[in-house]
Amino acid sequence: MGTGYTSSRGASQDKAIRAAFDHPESYAGLYEGVSFQAYLFQERIRLVLGLIGEREGGKVLDVGCGPGMMARRLVEGKWNVFGLDMSPEMVRECRDDIGRSDRSAFLSGRLESLPFKEGAFDAVLGMGVLEYVADTQGALAELARVTKPGGLLVVTMLNRVSPWAVCHRLNNWIRFFRRRLTGQPATRPPRLKLLSEAGLRRPMESVGLSPLDVVFYGFHLFPSPLAVRMPRRAIGISSGLDALLGNHLTCLRGAFIVRARKQ
Repeated sequence: MGTGYTSSRGASQDKAIRAAFDHPESYAGLYEGVSFQAYLFQERIRLVLGLIGEREGGKVLDVGCGPGMMARRLVEGKWNVFGLDMSPEMVRECRDDIGRSDRSAFLSGRLESLPFKEGAFDAVLGMGVLEYVADTQGALAELARVTKPGGLLVVTMLNRVSPWAVCHRLNNWIRFFRRRLTGQPATRPPRLKLLSEAGLRRPMESVGLSPLDVVFYGFHLFPSPLAVRMPRRAIGISSGLDALLGNHLTCLRGAFIVRARKQ
């Protein structure tokens, strides 16, 4: 969701992540308007909020908080919110937009070394961060460390076996070679490590997390260019199929969310 990622893949991955995400205003704009991407981001927020609920006085950590799109809703849900992001610009945007109070705090940091005590939070969120981490199990262990025993961890993941994942890999290679052929700098976007449901469950269980719920969403039946040109049609089909089919035909969903409890 923002940039709370590790540096396990080196300076080139860090540089690519900053280039992609170090722009609070433009990133926040992805959640607005009528676009398929905005629909998916808003759907992710809606589903995650439903999974953690409201808890007056409860402490929640939003890792990779970005410009605070989720944090604002958590504050409204009576949580005491701590947001962490690798980007000082994102943190500054959160402080300016949400403010500093007894119920919210935002700081810069990295997922590989969270600056919090063991068991500090009732709930921990990792939305759109695990895809950028080389060591998934290590990242989950750190998220679990700061979660209280019996507390909740909610993480999201792009679905490795979905049509979207196949198109994404193909489009990245096409863009890369096109730039090389035209003499433009052949820069790559941040590398994504996509997992299946089973591929995420295994490392979660290995670090003492017990998955409770898995929710798939985002039918990606339209190739990206068509979804951009016909967003209302893509949104209507995706939302209709999500509602109709529930957690069936998961291989066609672009992403999923896992809620787990720390043992």
